[in-house]
Amino acid sequence: MTRIVKKAEERRTEILDAAQDLFLSRGYDATTVNDLLNAVGLSKGAFYHHFSAKEDVLQALVWRMAEQSLAVLSPIIEREDLGPLEKLKTFFTEGQQFKKEHATTLRPLIEVLFRDENLRLRLRATEQMIELVAPRLGRVLAEGAKTGVFDIDDPIETARLVLNLGTLVHEAFATALKLAASNMPEAVALLGKRVTSYERALERLLGIPKHSLAIVDPELLELFLEPVPKSGGSVSRSEPGAAKRCINSHFKQAIPDVAAHPSTPPLTRLRSRRTDDIKGGKTHHSC
Repeated sequence: MTRIVKKAEERRTEILDAAQDLFLSRGYDATTVNDLLNAVGLSKGAFYHHFSAKEDVLQALVWRMAEQSLAVLSPIIEREDLGPLEKLKTFFTEGQQFKKEHATTLRPLIEVLFRDENLRLRLRATEQMIELVAPRLGRVLAEGAKTGVFDIDDPIETARLVLNLGTLVHEAFATALKLAASNMPEAVALLGKRVTSYERALERLLGIPKHSLAIVDPELLELFLEPVPKSGGSVSRSEPGAAKRCINSHFKQAIPDVAAHPSTPPLTRLRSRRTDDIKGGKTHHSC
């Protein structure tokens, strides 16, 4: 049989594609290096030429996802029809859309990365992501600082801070994923509070009006929190549709405020009302 020799980048892509499929179908823990070898038709020597361990494959998948996301976000920087604040909002909006479209891949990656034993891997992946995105985001912030839209001194360092604060939202997603299996209301409440806090913190950091930003929408929360069948046919204690019911319940009180304040982004007003309810002692433990 003739041996097929492929370029290194092509072979690496094949390994990553196979790993992504196996991690999604079997789970990260249940997938072995031998499984990857069999899926791609590689020898161990060929595999270790590209990756030193399965953990390196996971990190490469995270990096590839970050690059794909950046490819979607980068054109926003060049748009001449948008001002700096509109670019920033679009940056977040398009980022949400990317996460929605890739939720089935991102969800298991988040679950694995945010395990305690993967702390070093997570920190390394986070630093790589920040180094990749900060220069692009910094350009938007620099434009806003120059025109007086953002009240900041150092656009690049501010961009790094924005992204570092965003990791707290990622941590909340990981925690909520664990909570959702047994307590969907608590999972939704945790994410609602963390996202709202992130939005208010960014607004203060950038010196823009309160309720200027809406980072995550309910549809994205639903995609990440909705329970999925486990391998072997078992399911979580949360019933199908539980995420949507809880998210709707969590945010439903905002409807009158939206009508009263049409200039305020609906989702932001919705989260603001929820935060006010929590501060006033009006917590909701069921949906």
